[in-house]
Amino acid sequence: MKSKFFILIFIFLQNVIIYSQVIGTNYYGRGGLGHIEFISDSICTVSFVGDLPSYPLIDTAYYYRNGDTILISTKIKDRYEIRTYDTQPKFNCNDYAIIQDFSKMKSKKNAITSNEIISFDTTTNELYFGQYDYEFYSSWHSILYYKGYHRLCMYSCYISSKYYNIVKLMELETDQTIFLNEFPLIIKRNKLKPLSSKEIECMKFRSDNGFNFPVMKKSKGLKNYKTLYIKDIAFEGIPTSICMPESTMIMTGEKDNFKIRKFKIKPKYNPD
Repeated sequence: MKSKFFILIFIFLQNVIIYSQVIGTNYYGRGGLGHIEFISDSICTVSFVGDLPSYPLIDTAYYYRNGDTILISTKIKDRYEIRTYDTQPKFNCNDYAIIQDFSKMKSKKNAITSNEIISFDTTTNELYFGQYDYEFYSSWHSILYYKGYHRLCMYSCYISSKYYNIVKLMELETDQTIFLNEFPLIIKRNKLKPLSSKEIECMKFRSDNGFNFPVMKKSKGLKNYKTLYIKDIAFEGIPTSICMPESTMIMTGEKDNFKIRKFKIKPKYNPD
């Protein structure tokens, strides 16, 4: 009985020590990027993105501890919600979006490899991928244009043209600036460390949010920090100068000569 009692005391003291390392404390990212503040034993705030350099945007998040690891989640955990159908689903197409795919050429320069016009439902913020219309590979760096540029890099996802697919853009459902789904941070002395950049959790974070999660260091007080400009998240690694304006579309002509054409599309409804 005594041994069990001492084990319980040890676990209790360990929990107190670990929680005291985070509750009510502030952590700042390496190089000054980002800020995490732990408000209570379950709520924290995270800030990595801003409208302006002097105006950071702050998201409320939730966390829990598992041993020496903290797992953080935002209210909406994933940037996309994908549904796949064998038969054509009902879809209210009342507008269109453009998907631009980019890849790195042999010259090591990024170039547009594909442009696609995708049916869009503005009431539900959903994209419609019809059967045999378009195949989406997660290895592509894609940007969605709909009243501004949005990131469309879905880690470990593949939209097959053999099926009908509807992709809900959760980004447009919320004011969140980043998306976290039990993202792990290891408590190590006065730092919070993400896993290796090659781990699935970190690769998904970069795919969703456009940057690598930095090592966070504990601070004795509040201080200034850097944020990423929210409108640049979609273009992580790609110069904005190579993206086409929303009123033009690259069309392939004879002998693979590319031409820029104006386009005008009229919304339509899928049949019931």
